[in-house]
Amino acid sequence: MPIEEVCDSVSAEDDAKGPDVPFLLEECVKEKVPWKEVLRRKVGKKCSCSSTRVKALLVDSIPIVKWLPKYQIKNWIIGDAMSGLIVGILLVPQSIAYSLLAEQDPIYGLYTSFFASIIYALLGTSKHISVGMFGVLCLLVGQVVDRELTLAGYPSDTNQTTLGNVDNSTGPICDRSCYAIMVGATLTFTAGIYQ
Repeated sequence: MPIEEVCDSVSAEDDAKGPDVPFLLEECVKEKVPWKEVLRRKVGKKCSCSSTRVKALLVDSIPIVKWLPKYQIKNWIIGDAMSGLIVGILLVPQSIAYSLLAEQDPIYGLYTSFFASIIYALLGTSKHISVGMFGVLCLLVGQVVDRELTLAGYPSDTNQTTLGNVDNSTGPICDRSCYAIMVGATLTFTAGIYQ
């Protein structure tokens, strides 16, 4: 019997019996598909390359591509320029102070704050957020850097006693600043791997 006839007969019976009678539907037999065929379909669907899929991947990877074309220059540029100027004025002394807390040279704090903001502007998901350094984290990094500098034989600002000459003939010659940035970068990379 065709499907239309079944539907017509069911609705005619339901009208005759009343609204409290449940619908009678045909049972559908689900065909069994081998797992290899299911896997092939799913992989083909995920690995297909089309222009819409490439565009979606680009927008997901670089969100500025999505919201920048919708940016209203005439309405928003003055407010955004003032916000950028204020953040820049605040960020310079703050980044210098935080880099000193992390036992680094002040220029590294400027690099960190500048490039972190640029990278977040390109890859961040929110256009209303401001990223920067975190004071407590700089203190924690500074403690690790200070400890490692002391163990390596470099005098620190808080501990002026030296541990003697350390013969570092196996590795490259690196001064205190170079060693401090190596320890800070290694610590940051390791924390990023854990996260």
